[in-house]
Amino acid sequence: MDGVAMKYLHIFNPKYFGNNVLGNRRFSAKGNNELSIFKFFNVCLTKLGRITLEQWMRSPLQDVEKINERLSATEFLLKSANGSLLKSIRSTLRNIENIPRIFCRMQQSSALPRDWKNMMQSLTSLQQLIGICAVHANELYPVRQLMQEAFEIESLSVIQMWMARIIDFEATQKQHRFSVSQGLDSVLDEWIQTYRCLPDLLSQLAEEELKKLRENISTCALIYFPLVRNSNH
Repeated sequence: MDGVAMKYLHIFNPKYFGNNVLGNRRFSAKGNNELSIFKFFNVCLTKLGRITLEQWMRSPLQDVEKINERLSATEFLLKSANGSLLKSIRSTLRNIENIPRIFCRMQQSSALPRDWKNMMQSLTSLQQLIGICAVHANELYPVRQLMQEAFEIESLSVIQMWMARIIDFEATQKQHRFSVSQGLDSVLDEWIQTYRCLPDLLSQLAEEELKKLRENISTCALIYFPLVRNSNH
């Protein structure tokens, strides 16, 4: 669907585009979407859900079979008898963060302490969501496709187990930096203990150095610059 069609069908808010040429503008679901079809249908609870809905509206399905699958899943969830199921799904979705974005931060070594906590929470909720929907795989085509791809739900538990074993979430939150649990590696534990003792060690060294200085110097400070090198070179 081209930009002109999207504008006059009010898929997104036409005011977002102003008088600019539509062909050179990107539609966005982030803008003010008053009086738009997107706003009417957007009841998504997650950012990924909103992005997916926007993509669906940009590129509508043309395959009749896939259209019917989507309609059947929607009809199934909207049945009054399945109200509790829909409520459980939405409640679980609220706890799922933008996992691809967190992965990207981890790959760039720029993940924040809350990202690790959010990842753990998201994996737990994702596992719960799959469990809730698995019994209705015949009616919910995304779950059915997931099962057909032989997705191993147990892998989520394995990832959570390793994260819980490696990451000290309490220390990570308190210290505002990634913290590894003690007991995983003796050398790493020794480094952590040395790091914790650095303030006292530097204070002691500062006092000793101060004694060597002239009497008119009353204070001094030591700055520690860690030298990281590869032991193989």
